Amino acid sequence: MLHTATCILHVSSVLRTLQPGRLIGRFLDGESVVQVSQNDTESLLLPNLIIDTDKGHVAVREDLAREIFYGDCSDEDVSRARSLLVPDAAAPFATPLRISEKNFGRIPRGYIECLRDRALAPSFQKKMYTALPCKRIISMDTSHSPFFSAPDELASNLMSVVAVA
Repeated sequence: MLHTATCILHVSSVLRTLQPGRLIGRFLDGESVVQVSQNDTESLLLPNLIIDTDKGHVAVREDLAREIFYGDCSDEDVSRARSLLVPDAAAPFATPLRISEKNFGRIPRGYIECLRDRALAPSFQKKMYTALPCKRIISMDTSHSPFFSAPDELASNLMSVVAVA
């Protein structure tokens, strides 16, 4: 079993070799993350968010983090991941994304779907990558966090997507 730090370094080293703008787009024009996520009725993420309007933060219920994000990860990786979870600023989740065919539309796209993802259900991921569309779709039999559970496969798949896109 690889240690978390080794996994992170491996995936990070692959990501550094990618050209900017060649990674996967995830949301549709004019919609926020929250708006898009509301259509994912199988997701465990949205109903388990803790929203702190006073601080402008959003977090995931810690007791469900493993089920939502790390279902196929080792206990060591889950422990490490939980220690790194912090509240996120709420504004990016609620702000509609504005993209154009002239800019975003001209960038070749690929998508790596995670078949055991509980944060974004596979059926919902399919709706997203079909709407974009993507030149290449790769399926991984992982949870939302293949960078922990399958870092070598993820790194290889990222390189594969970039080569086609």
